[in-house]
Parts: sequence; C-alpha cells; structure tokens
Amino acid sequence: MTARLNILYVAPWVIPGGSDKGTVDWFRTIDRDRFGLHLVTTNRADNNAFVVDIEPHASQVWNLPDLLDERFHAGFVLDAIERWGIDVLHVMNSQLGFDLIPFVRERFPQVAIVVQQHAEEHDASLYVRYVASRYGHLVDAYSATSEDLKRRIAGHGVDPQRITVIYTGIDAEGEWVPAGRPARATGTALQVVFPGRLEDQKDPELMVDVVAELRRRGTDVIVDVVGDGSLRAALEARVAAAGLQERIRFHGVRYDMADWYQRADAMLMTSRFEGIPYVIFEALAMALPVVVPDVNANAELVDGEVGFLIADRTDVGAYADALAALADDDDRCRALGAAARRRMLERFPLAAMATAHETLYERVLSRASTRGR
Repeated sequence: MTARLNILYVAPWVIPGGSDKGTVDWFRTIDRDRFGLHLVTTNRADNNAFVVDIEPHASQVWNLPDLLDERFHAGFVLDAIERWGIDVLHVMNSQLGFDLIPFVRERFPQVAIVVQQHAEEHDASLYVRYVASRYGHLVDAYSATSEDLKRRIAGHGVDPQRITVIYTGIDAEGEWVPAGRPARATGTALQVVFPGRLEDQKDPELMVDVVAELRRRGTDVIVDVVGDGSLRAALEARVAAAGLQERIRFHGVRYDMADWYQRADAMLMTSRFEGIPYVIFEALAMALPVVVPDVNANAELVDGEVGFLIADRTDVGAYADALAALADDDDRCRALGAAARRRMLERFPLAAMATAHETLYERVLSRASTRGR
C-alpha cells in the first residue's frame, strides 16, 4: 500500500464563518486513506468553535495560542514539518504561515507549498497582495475560490498557470437539505434572512435602507439578521428610530443556520465586497432565491435563474424591486429556489472540492520531489 502523504494545514483559527466552514469541510472530505491531515491554528480567537468539528478527521490538532508563548510558534511549526513528515504545507490566511514560507523553502525544499485564498479586500490591503509580492516566487500553487480571485492574484504578478480555481462546494445532499415549505399564504410577509457579520464590509446599513423603502411601498417583509459585530448597537438604535423593530429582528451569532434558511423565503446580502460567500452556497442549497450585489465572484454563482444580481450594489430601489417581486409572486419565489438547489447539487458538490485539492497536491508534489534532490 502506498504511504499516505502528510498535509499540514495552517490557519489563523477555525471560527464560525464562511471560509472556516470551508476548512471544516476540507478536513471532512479529503481522502484520509491517501492523506494524513494535520491542523495548526496560529491566532488567538474568542470563539474557536469549529475546531471540535475537525478533530475526528485530523491526525494532529494544535491551537498554538493555547499552548505556547508566541515566541515559540514559528519554531513549533518548522519542527512539526520535520517531526510529522509533512509533504505539503497548506496555508490559509495565517500571517505566521505566510511568513514561514521562505524558511520552509530553504529548510525543506522537498515540501510543496500551497496557498489557499478566499477574497481580496476592496483596497487590496491584506494577504492576496502581501503573499504575491513577498513570497509568490516561492509558492508552488495557489488554490483560489473563484475565477475573479484568480484574476486578482494574477494581477499581482503571479503566473496564472500556478493558480487553480477550486470552488468551496457545499454538502447539499447531507448537511444542507431543505424540508420543503408550504406555499406562502396571500398577504403574509416575505421572510428574509440576512446572514453575516455586522461590520462595514457587509454594509448592513444598506439593508436597513432597503427595508425602509419596502415599508414606504407597502410591501410586507420581515428580515431576520443572523450574525453579530461592532455595528450591532448602532444598527439596533437606527432600526428603533425608524420604527422598523417589527420588520428587522436581530438574533446574534447562531450555529443552526440550516434552520434559519428553512424558515426563510429568500436571502439578502448587501456587501461592499466579497470573496465567494459561503452563505450564498448555503442559501441556494436550501432552495432559497438570493438577492445579492454584483461584486467580486457573486456572478459566478448567481443569475436570474436562481435569484437577483444587483448591478449597482448601492441601489436601494433595485434591492427593493427584487424583494417585492418575490413577495408578490410566491410561485416564482419557489421556482427560483428549486433551480437554486439544482445548481448546487449539479455544479458545486463538496466532493469536487476535495478531489480538486487532492489532484493539486499530487501535481505540485511531483515537482517538489525533484527540487528536494
């Protein structure tokens, strides 16, 4: 039997959220007969809740901030590569992991280095440009979650041939399965879920403006806000001042997201920028039409067959038009949702994400093995 290849996955943390749910799914679906999986997290987090979901699937799980002084983190990772016989270093959004790339390349030339990236900030201020400009020549391959992100990484000087688009994927057959919804009675409110952090990137103030516009038009919509963040107190005050408390309800961070999608008729997003949002995968898999801005890679998931892609993300009226159309026509709402679920099942299965990564690792290892001679 061929010996397993060992992968060290270095992440800042594994907290509730889109990219970190992708980390959990990566560990769940990579073939453990072929690959030994090891996790190191490098940043302190108040809520490292998803780590427990990884432990059954990993040979090693080390949350360094709970175990060692920060001065010893770099040494631990380098020693672990040698001690655990690591073949592939997979770095996802950990600055420590990125800054160790030149040391790994020098000390372990036979180790393949894969950088996984999910999004670039609107001002290109963080890791996409940082890694490309400092360490791009040392990275064997990039795993980018969208074609949009591939173009952005290549725009910082990385050879496009070293960038592989691997969509996050969704477990639409086992985890995100709708139970079916009764037809919405005439005259009842459209139930909308707004999932996400209450931070400037997500622009929740725009969501409030959309709901206010719908009230002005006489369209009955209730938005359940599932998430938390630094803007929550100000948003709650603004909602109260506008008299929208019955139409916008705040629920904080929740871990039962499938239940929230199940209760909803549609999903709303108003973000300034995104990578390729996991919540869109979730909502579509749960047979919800989505109303989202045409930013970054959203158009790679959403079109008129499954929802509404808002061309000008600041256009309050366009969001209101889309939600009003769903509120006024439940048959159309349900048809869009059915098409959304089919799209996730057919185009974005979770197994495809795992298989694509496995193929990528074997390809870069074949090149790295010659470098180590």
